[in-house]
Amino acid sequence: MELLENLEEVLIGDEGVLISLRMGDGLNKGKVEEACTILDKLAIMWSETDSIPKKAVDLFINIYPVLMTSQEHYSEHEAREIMDAADQLMIKVINCVNP
Repeated sequence: MELLENLEEVLIGDEGVLISLRMGDGLNKGKVEEACTILDKLAIMWSETDSIPKKAVDLFINIYPVLMTSQEHYSEHEAREIMDAADQLMIKVINCVNP
């Protein structure tokens, strides 16, 4: 499933959103937008199904905790941006699992 592989790369690839935050490189807003676009497409694709791939679930359960713990290492302004990105991504995830 190409979209899911793309999402995985955008989130946890070498230059993914979550890896960049963990490494102290800050929030890559472009990658967040890319992840949101992919999540929108996945939500549409999965809207007629009763289940989603396990790989998606594995990704979904890691997004929020990593974003929340990483924000502690940034300035107040950057932490707010990370929280906003977390909220934005979680709304997209909810749309994927609860159409």
